[in-house]
Amino acid sequence: MAYRTSFLKMTELVLSFGGNKANNLLSYLARPRCFIEGVAEKAVEHFRRRTPFTECHLGFAPQDSKIYKKRFQLLNHKNRAFQIAIKENPTVEELEEFSMIDPCWSILFPLKAMLHDHVELAQVYRGFLPFGRTVIAFFNSLDIKDPIKGTPTFKDHVDLQELSNKLADLYACSSIIVNNEMYLEGMKIKNLVFQESKDIWVEDK
Repeated sequence: MAYRTSFLKMTELVLSFGGNKANNLLSYLARPRCFIEGVAEKAVEHFRRRTPFTECHLGFAPQDSKIYKKRFQLLNHKNRAFQIAIKENPTVEELEEFSMIDPCWSILFPLKAMLHDHVELAQVYRGFLPFGRTVIAFFNSLDIKDPIKGTPTFKDHVDLQELSNKLADLYACSSIIVNNEMYLEGMKIKNLVFQESKDIWVEDK
């Protein structure tokens, strides 16, 4: 039963990435977390023009501002990142190269979304994958290195990459599946910590 529950959660997570399959990374970078009609289309246009972020009026939700700013900075100032992002049907090697240019959640999450839509790439991908708060929670629970505090460093991403690829080889699956499992386990850890903090608060009362 536990396995079935885990499998169902993994299926729901994978399905959450689906929809509007595209053959270029730019389309995924343009998508906001909070869907607002027309935002992604405008973002693609500004990305291609390499418009400064301060001159864009996309109409996205306030919580997406920091994410878009990071993506505009990357594509406007890193020529190689821009070249890979606009390319139709990039190779897995190019996506791996892209992941290492400026690794952070804002950049790596849309890359992971593209990999979910392109299984043939996901099966052999060995590059960086997003941390996010839940993966950080999982990683810190391993007690194999100093805990990550704040924003993960490039070295933290290398450590995650090495561990993800090792587990992927061991369990004969993709590193994307490993990252998803880390996310789900991190959710459990964060919920447990939250529950424990609530219990302590109740006891203190």
